Amino acid sequence: MDKINELIDLFKNMSNNVEPQKIIDLYERKILDLKNPQLCYCFAKYIQGSDIKSHEKVILESKNLEYVYNFARDIKKSDKLELSNAIVESKDLEYNYKFAKFIFPCNIKEHEKVILESKDPKYNYMFAKAIKNANIKEHEKVVLESKDPKYNYMFALGIKDANIKEHEKVILESKDLEYNYKFAKTIIGAYVLAHSKILLENNYELYNENKKNIDEIDKILYKNMKMDSDIKKIDKLLLTLQNKNE
Repeated sequence: MDKINELIDLFKNMSNNVEPQKIIDLYERKILDLKNPQLCYCFAKYIQGSDIKSHEKVILESKNLEYVYNFARDIKKSDKLELSNAIVESKDLEYNYKFAKFIFPCNIKEHEKVILESKDPKYNYMFAKAIKNANIKEHEKVVLESKDPKYNYMFALGIKDANIKEHEKVILESKDLEYNYKFAKTIIGAYVLAHSKILLENNYELYNENKKNIDEIDKILYKNMKMDSDIKKIDKLLLTLQNKNE
């Protein structure tokens, strides 16, 4: 790898001092014969007039997703649709998402299909959030079915027209303390009493009671939790008194 990087540095320096065609005549065939995707990417990037199609072929045949993506991103005359197809065929979630987000033109619906079929809540949320004209309802369906409290919370928080009540149902059923608190605190229209009940049942400390500048949501949560706690104490005391009188 050190030799590869050394070669790349030499070509970069040479490109500033030597006619591009001379570099091509001397070295391009040798670079192509090595079939190294990093070298082909860098030669195409730094040496003006290089054989883009031949370097692209090496990269496609290598199936190295990093350089497939980089070639599409950085090489002006690259065949972006063919490179897009290579990423789709890989089923890799990170590069399908990045290609759809950053490369134009691309087979955006095919990249979306890979993300949807993966059932991965993280990348379905990210695709819905970042990609124009994404199928929001289909990505939302995946996130809801995943039952993942983090990405259900983030979908409710960050995606316009999200089905807030369905995401809230997932959060409540999860009984996850962190995301019940966050949902109650940040989502407009949240069923605060239900979230506060879960927090209370699990002895979740919202904050130090001596904390200053408590915001309104924390006040509501604390009030509901305190009320539930007082009710339980009253019931317990009444039961004790009733038992004594029997």
